[in-house]
Amino acid sequence: MAPDCSLECHNLSRPIQKIRLSVQVADCIEQDISAGVWIHHLPGRRPLADRYEVSVKTCVAALTLLEDRGVIAAAEPGKARAIIRRAVSKSRKRHLNLLVLQQIHSELSHEDAYQLSSTQAIWENAGGHVIRRGVDFPYHKNPAKLIDKLIENHSADAIFLLSPTAPWGLEASRRIPTFQIGGHVYDTLKISFFGFRLRTEIPKVVRYLRDQGHRKIFIAATDETLHPFTLSGLKSGYDDEVPNIRLEDYCQVCPSSDPDGWAEFWKKNLFWLKPSAVVVHSETQLLSLYGHCSRNGLKIPDDLSVISMRHHPLLNWIYPKPTMMQFPADHVIREFKKWMDNNLHEQGNHFLPLTRLDGESVTTHSD
Repeated sequence: MAPDCSLECHNLSRPIQKIRLSVQVADCIEQDISAGVWIHHLPGRRPLADRYEVSVKTCVAALTLLEDRGVIAAAEPGKARAIIRRAVSKSRKRHLNLLVLQQIHSELSHEDAYQLSSTQAIWENAGGHVIRRGVDFPYHKNPAKLIDKLIENHSADAIFLLSPTAPWGLEASRRIPTFQIGGHVYDTLKISFFGFRLRTEIPKVVRYLRDQGHRKIFIAATDETLHPFTLSGLKSGYDDEVPNIRLEDYCQVCPSSDPDGWAEFWKKNLFWLKPSAVVVHSETQLLSLYGHCSRNGLKIPDDLSVISMRHHPLLNWIYPKPTMMQFPADHVIREFKKWMDNNLHEQGNHFLPLTRLDGESVTTHSD
């Protein structure tokens, strides 16, 4: 095909403007990927050249452009070009399917629920469709095949991940544009990620409590996956001071998820360790701890200071009003809107600081 001829993409009705032929071919391939013609790998150079009626040389130049755009992986001898993300056609931007994946059978925090509902409204107000599905992130350690199935079953154009394990962000972002809030992410993986680092925020809370005179600080870790990061944060919060306690004892995971299990968890650990301050990670943990203190005659904060790593406005109604750490959810929602407006291009990893909202659940302590 001569360079001055118009080139028509498969599945498209409008001819492309007369620009460099390799650019035209790259645009056509990218739009065909977006339309689902290919999901995982591109055909070889010769079949592609035949499909778009250009020379192999022009096809190779187009593939180089797609590699530079981050649409396909670098060439490997004897292997087909892997598709990194399914490209998004600007003409379809307002009519895309967003697949939201969250941990199955998991209670959402107020902040997570707020972010989910807000981002869903933004997507739907722009004319898109949202599909929410629960999956077991930790169980599926190699989720590639499951992600392929979910994308295919729901014709997903983009994925929204809420607090996944690291392999999910890796595999999702290799296929289609991915926006992730919380959970784990590989440091070398650059997607649109927003969250906070436990190993950064926990030390801040521990140092604040130490400034109030507390030395025995107990932290209820969320789960076994986050336990190492929580324990690392606890140790970092003591800086160079070597406490006269075994810090591993002061960072525990409750083996139960029901109220009775948590009641036993508090009874066992608080009686044995006798901390002067406790840090919890969820609204339910906080309410459970308040209930334990009420049943056992412990006064907050006189007998026990308490800080929650999660914020919920309704907790301002309990007494004493808890001191809570707040995640900048509104900022993340604005970033989600920018992600949409920028044609779902990756924004990189962003670890955001938490803000301490002082209540009445922390007081000074002296041994």
